[in-house]
Amino acid sequence: MDPHLEEIMSSLVTPSSSMIHSLYSSGTISDDLSNTPTNEGPPLLHTYLSLISHLSKVRGYKTIKKLFTHEAVDLEPTLMCLLSQDPQNHALWESRYALLLWLSMLALVPFDICTIDSTSESSTRTTSNLVETIIKISKSYLSDPGPVRESAAVCLSSVLTRPDMEEGYLQDFMEYAKEVLMIRVGIKKNDGDDGKSNTVSHLTDNTFLTMGLVHTLAHLFKYGHREKFLIYVDAFLEQIILLAENGGSQTMLRKLLVKLFQRVGTTFMPVRIVPWRYQRGRRSLLTNMESKGEGKEELTESEVTEEPDIYVPPELEDVVDQLLTGLRDRDTVVRWSAAKGLGRITERLPRECADDVVGAIMELFNDNETDSAWHGANLALAELARRGLLLPSRLPKVVPIIVRAIHYDVRRGQNSVGAHVRDAACYVCWAFARAYSPEVMKPYVEELAKGMLLAALFDREINCRRAASAAFQENVGRQGNENFKHGIEILTAADYFTLGNRVKAFTEISCFVAGFEKYRRSVIGHLKEVKLFHWDVEIRLLASQGLGNLVALDKNYMADVVLHELISKVCDPDLLVRHGAVLGIAEIVKALKSNVSSKHTEITNVVVEVEKARLYRGKGGEIMRSAICRLIECVSIAQLPLPVKTQVRLLDSVDDCIKHPLEEISLSAVAGLRALLKQYFPVASTGPSSRLHSRVFQKTTPPPPAASPSL
Repeated sequence: MDPHLEEIMSSLVTPSSSMIHSLYSSGTISDDLSNTPTNEGPPLLHTYLSLISHLSKVRGYKTIKKLFTHEAVDLEPTLMCLLSQDPQNHALWESRYALLLWLSMLALVPFDICTIDSTSESSTRTTSNLVETIIKISKSYLSDPGPVRESAAVCLSSVLTRPDMEEGYLQDFMEYAKEVLMIRVGIKKNDGDDGKSNTVSHLTDNTFLTMGLVHTLAHLFKYGHREKFLIYVDAFLEQIILLAENGGSQTMLRKLLVKLFQRVGTTFMPVRIVPWRYQRGRRSLLTNMESKGEGKEELTESEVTEEPDIYVPPELEDVVDQLLTGLRDRDTVVRWSAAKGLGRITERLPRECADDVVGAIMELFNDNETDSAWHGANLALAELARRGLLLPSRLPKVVPIIVRAIHYDVRRGQNSVGAHVRDAACYVCWAFARAYSPEVMKPYVEELAKGMLLAALFDREINCRRAASAAFQENVGRQGNENFKHGIEILTAADYFTLGNRVKAFTEISCFVAGFEKYRRSVIGHLKEVKLFHWDVEIRLLASQGLGNLVALDKNYMADVVLHELISKVCDPDLLVRHGAVLGIAEIVKALKSNVSSKHTEITNVVVEVEKARLYRGKGGEIMRSAICRLIECVSIAQLPLPVKTQVRLLDSVDDCIKHPLEEISLSAVAGLRALLKQYFPVASTGPSSRLHSRVFQKTTPPPPAASPSL
């Protein structure tokens, strides 16, 4: 869209501007600010403005705002058009949104607005001047429940951050905002009309007004001159801390408060490039891919030993604490904003203070913390690494934590949480690839590579598999072929699109990756220790099939180690473990065939042990029946040399499952019976044996009806 965006906006803004000027010059839009809105303009104008608001929603208001006309002659007509809008006409809110956004651009004219104010030349106006009108109309929309509130905050901040407005109008607005927030949090009481004291009035109790004020303050602290806003920091800090502690369930309010905290924090500290940050040198992908070990970069942490003394206000600790709390928030937008805020503040701190921030973030990677805290901490580490604020000396402790986060999966009832944590951990790996030189990353490459590959191959969620693949690709490109062996070959097979097919990733691409000895045991180990016991039955089935396909690459290890471990878990108290173990044994036996002939007793005893423990009963009994039938089928396909007694025992087990009312179990039993009969009970040329014939006849023929009593 971007290549055509300017042309699209021009086709909308130009006719809109012509219509507004025509209405203004003809007097259709009154220039008397005291009049009640009577003419909101032609429908075509609102259509254009509506399209502009839709573009803003798709592309973002910051981009769209720059494409409005910004000639001084447009300021007054646009303001008059906005004043002519009826705030109670909710059908035209998109027009008000676009006009306020347009006005925010026009308010940036590089000379005194008073010079284009026609108030002094007209005797028809009896109200405030142009600047006061812009501020008044913008403040009136700060309590709007929709997106108009956001554009009003942008417009108001554009006016108040002008160099010629920061004396009187800015101070008045800050006093107004301070009073409203103080009443809202209960610091100050508001006298009602009846003379009695009320905690909040009908105005300050408006949550939307609070959100509008916080949004405006965040913009003011962001775009205003730091020196002029330092005097307001202490006045607002206590109120916004109390407001954050009582933020309630409004996600947008919590997000805006986090934005305001980070802007207040950056106001405390001057803008500077800290000398202690890690700086990577040249970042040529071609050089990285061609490097063979010679001519490598000598890039280490900054060797600056002395750092100028920087005063850190004690209030900044409260700000950082609020941002760390934001990393635990239940909503992603709040956590993401908090992570970016910590990055912006940390890059202005002395090294010791910044290291304390990193330590506080790492404390969130705790088993007692929620998945939200893990996700927020991952985002924060990625931001710090991307800005060069996570020094290489921290990597020995950080990398193992990130590898854990790549596989983060915590059970919650019948499901689990952690997909967003795994996705964020992949983002951290992606940031590491861009932030550090190959020499710095070399000690951690193997651990990270295995973690990313396992997530790319076996993660349950498609977005996590693709995120891991993208992170692995970035590392291969940025860190070079020396660090990531076979990286290009793996990426050729495990690309963004092929990993979208989960079955193919488990059963085919994993075999290709395991073909490289460096990754083979990691792939097998992850399947047999993690995915084979996953909470999702589909993942357990795919993991067992993947193990079966990997047998050809390491038969001895599969027969002597993996099979032995799984046999020991067939009666585990955990349903997921015993079910996955039986499935894994079945697929491995099928692939090994005659290589496990010596262990046929242990394998067939699995059926006996499961039935002896009565694991067909209770929760999970149905899936255990299906798994046992699959094991019997695979044992038959593998043609294990079973004694006749064992053959009959397996036949009894299948017969018991065939009559089960669940179709899934009966179908599994039929498949097992077919393989069992074909291998161990073959039909001779003269037909089935009398023993088999009578057995099948007795099993499938209903008993004769009971004789009716004689009369």
